[in-house]
Amino acid sequence: ECSPKTAGLSLALVILAGLFPLLMVNVTRHVINQFDSIENIRSWLTGSGVLLLLTIIGREAIHLLGNLIRTFHEGRVSDYVNSRAQQIASSADMAHYESSTFYDHLYRAGFESDQHVIDVTEHMAAIVSGTITLLGLLFLVGRYSSWLPIVFFAASLPVFLTLITQSH
Repeated sequence: ECSPKTAGLSLALVILAGLFPLLMVNVTRHVINQFDSIENIRSWLTGSGVLLLLTIIGREAIHLLGNLIRTFHEGRVSDYVNSRAQQIASSADMAHYESSTFYDHLYRAGFESDQHVIDVTEHMAAIVSGTITLLGLLFLVGRYSSWLPIVFFAASLPVFLTLITQSH
């Protein structure tokens, strides 16, 4: 259970986390292009250098805010799952309490299941964020040459296939 505000904020942070690598590429390109010579370093440091610094600070702020929201959700999910497990355990027939299998399931429900919910949520957020970054980078690279995204995709297939075979 979470409020619509925190869910919306979490989604916005996932999208921003996916877009920040693209922003970093564009800001870095701008910073490098603005650096003419070593004699002009003072104006570079007060202009483009500050822009790069603000981008890095923004990325870290989003990461910190994401961690705070994760901690908030982790506590709420843990409390909810544990209270549901206790409700179900208290309504169970007393004959189940004589079984060691029941205690094993009760332990798993109380101490492991809340972390699984958080893990699934984090993995889905990472997939969404990574997909946004991948599509954006393919678009950026595709502006230089239309065949480069195809080469990147083909080069990543062996790694993807290895991950798939190793996970099973």
